[in-house]
Amino acid sequence: MKQLFSSSSAYCARDAAFLAEAAHCAYNKPQEIVAQAARWNYPHFRFLEQGNTQAYVMANDQRVVLVFRGTEPTSPKDWLTNTKLPLTEALGGKVHRGFWQDWRDVADLVVEQVTRLRDRQQELWITGHSLGGALSVLAALTLVTQDQSVNGVYTFGAPRVGDGDFTAHYNSRLQAQTLRLVNHRDMVPRVPPLQWGYQHGGQMIYFNQQGQLQQGSQFWEDMLETMRGMDYGALSDAVRDHDMHAYRACIAQNAIAPPPEKYPPNLQLA
Repeated sequence: MKQLFSSSSAYCARDAAFLAEAAHCAYNKPQEIVAQAARWNYPHFRFLEQGNTQAYVMANDQRVVLVFRGTEPTSPKDWLTNTKLPLTEALGGKVHRGFWQDWRDVADLVVEQVTRLRDRQQELWITGHSLGGALSVLAALTLVTQDQSVNGVYTFGAPRVGDGDFTAHYNSRLQAQTLRLVNHRDMVPRVPPLQWGYQHGGQMIYFNQQGQLQQGSQFWEDMLETMRGMDYGALSDAVRDHDMHAYRACIAQNAIAPPPEKYPPNLQLA
């Protein structure tokens, strides 16, 4: 795969495809990941693991890519249970205590290795699926507050991370660089609930039931209709839509068609 990154903050299927492959690769064994990084022409590699958190950093002369491993739930109830944790003060607002702890477990290692490998002023890109997307958000804001510029953040099926103050702080620094991909009925981007004070940051890119990039006012109407039709029988669809394979398929499908002229606003999924 040819890794040509765009310089624009707008959604780019080429960027999304490569970062989706990198996020998917994070679920492999470390020796398999380093072998794949070499095939992608990233000769410099660090696998990072501390506590419950796993990540890897790969670098070449053009860019550094930081990738967080996520979780792939077997039941939507698992995510609902895992999100029943209080908010804690961090990064200009309040964030999910569990996500924050997972990030803090590996934060010093990440900052050290990104700084070490970014020795030629390379671009820095950050990505992750599911919980890995939440960790990507926390890592990105931590790094920019330490004077490390971030060129792009792509998350796939990421949950909400923090409250309105945190999100406002995040968006003031990274909204333009952050693309948050949501696949149709994926339930993870809908937790923790808005009613608990959580909000999403970045720019949302939504794939509809046909796997197409949705745009315009019809987006919100389609989403509301989808939510009205949700029942326990549809939970298997929600799990399937969260799978990284589904995100990769949607990205590939849209790569062969012209992108929409505009993307949906950053609406909050109920």
